[in-house]
Amino acid sequence: SMPDDDVHLIPAVPQKLNYVHWIEDLLGKTNKTFKRVTGIDLGTGASCIYPMLGAKMNGWAFLATEIDLVSKKFAEENIIQNELGDLVRIKLVEKGDFLCGALKDEPADVDYAFCMCNPPFYEGPDAAADRTDRRAAPPGQFGGTATEKATRGGEVRFVTKIIEDSLILRTKIV
Repeated sequence: SMPDDDVHLIPAVPQKLNYVHWIEDLLGKTNKTFKRVTGIDLGTGASCIYPMLGAKMNGWAFLATEIDLVSKKFAEENIIQNELGDLVRIKLVEKGDFLCGALKDEPADVDYAFCMCNPPFYEGPDAAADRTDRRAAPPGQFGGTATEKATRGGEVRFVTKIIEDSLILRTKIV
């Protein structure tokens, strides 16, 4: 289920499925074995699409983070409706929390096979509007909340924070 507000991002499932297949391929190339493949989805959104696909198709476990209470509520409903509560957990985090924030207070004995995200692409709502003035929005783009479309520093800062957190966590995430 999704919020009935014409605002939250509605994912294009084939594109999201391709992302999950790409992770399958990457995991197949590692020499690491896991008791259970567990991933982190940063900013899972109301649909919780990546964890649902990974859990349903591959039996992967997920820690899925979200900063928006409405999105968290719907993500949890989707997990329950799809009977994935034993594999997927939604965690409310603070804006600006990335991997270190996601793993705060998590069990130390869990090794994470990967992290994934669909980062906000713009530095702010004005940047998103400027882009669509220059060229058409990508196919399948159905809007999104302010936190789904923009973050301070844009996509570059978002990915940089993930890299910085990865350096701190080192071996916690393959």
